[in-house]
Amino acid sequence: CIVKNHTGDYSYNVFHIAKGLLKNLTIIAERTDETPSITSGEYAVHSETNYLANSKLLIENCYIKSDFDAPVGMGLRAGCHVTIKDCYLESTANRALYVHDSDIDEYVGLQWLTLDNCVLFANNNVGNAFYIQSQEKANSIFMIEMLRTRLKSTQPTHRFVNYYGGES
Repeated sequence: CIVKNHTGDYSYNVFHIAKGLLKNLTIIAERTDETPSITSGEYAVHSETNYLANSKLLIENCYIKSDFDAPVGMGLRAGCHVTIKDCYLESTANRALYVHDSDIDEYVGLQWLTLDNCVLFANNNVGNAFYIQSQEKANSIFMIEMLRTRLKSTQPTHRFVNYYGGES
């Protein structure tokens, strides 16, 4: 199944999901002739909701691409465990995966991300393969597990992983 959107608008991502399962899909935020010339950074998959707290999200066996921003952008929450497994994430505009911890005190705590057998490809001139941002909240713990995951960039001078925030 192929699901596409071409708005380029941050408010209209192809999928906005909190928890559950995305499996066996091709998901594309695509620039076309119908896309406005000024866009606000559409993710193909976006998770930025408090429903993710104390929940699980699995993205499995998917090809996810964005011509506007990261194919997957996430704001994690306390008690969550997000797993991206057997996926290919490609951005022609920016980073391939963007994640941050919660900036809301009520949802700060242990937050898990597992990348298992994935490719993160920044197929452009500006992005890192993986961008992690800390909101610098006390008691925020962000655990990342990477298994058999490849980070790629068309720019050999770019860092594959960029961390922005407090202590790493």
